[in-house]
Amino acid sequence: MTVTLLFPANDATDVGVGTNFRYNVDYTVYWARLSLNGVIVDTYGYIGGKTGDIWFNPTDDLDYSTSYDWFIEASDDPNNPPAEGSWTASSTWSFTTEDAPPSKPINPTPSDGAVDADFSNKELSWEDGGNTDVFDVYIGSSSGNLSLKQASQTETSCVLETADTQDTGAHVYWRVDATNSQGTTTGDEWDFTVYLEPPANPLPSDNSGELVTGSWPVDPNTTILSWDAPSAFGV
Repeated sequence: MTVTLLFPANDATDVGVGTNFRYNVDYTVYWARLSLNGVIVDTYGYIGGKTGDIWFNPTDDLDYSTSYDWFIEASDDPNNPPAEGSWTASSTWSFTTEDAPPSKPINPTPSDGAVDADFSNKELSWEDGGNTDVFDVYIGSSSGNLSLKQASQTETSCVLETADTQDTGAHVYWRVDATNSQGTTTGDEWDFTVYLEPPANPLPSDNSGELVTGSWPVDPNTTILSWDAPSAFGV
């Protein structure tokens, strides 16, 4: 009586965490149980008198990025529970599971939904949600309409160019996607509004009583008013 392992192959890598196990028996069996790293993960499963190639479907998924030793035991005893001496064990094989996909980036700065945010340094930053190799940064002036501004960067911050900030205006929408060998995870869309300083140094000065250049009564076609435009984001 022989139990032969078939899948996953011995020393296989990048095995899916939801994988099932296949083995072959050259005699009629009624029960099977799977051991991973020396622990029986499912006590026994009734397979109803089978021979040949059989699949074992474990109850729980495996862990990411983990090495496993595994073997199958099969019993030809139809009773429930089968006699302990009725189990025949396979040889032991090994495999390693796939890496985890990247998690969404978290904790944006400026914070999501912030109002009158200080954005004088034009810097966006975030934290890695986990398992990320590189980030792609998108920004835009309206929800769902974002453009790629920085691709495949390893840093968790991005300084925008002046032209980028002029395109978005005072309400910024942005998103950071995370990528590793398992693929890309699309991040949440964040947004914030920027604090804009009011114009300064009006001429005539505020409440000064100074006369404006032109005629009296004031002619809007000839009266000259002036001020300093703020050196603010988005203006």
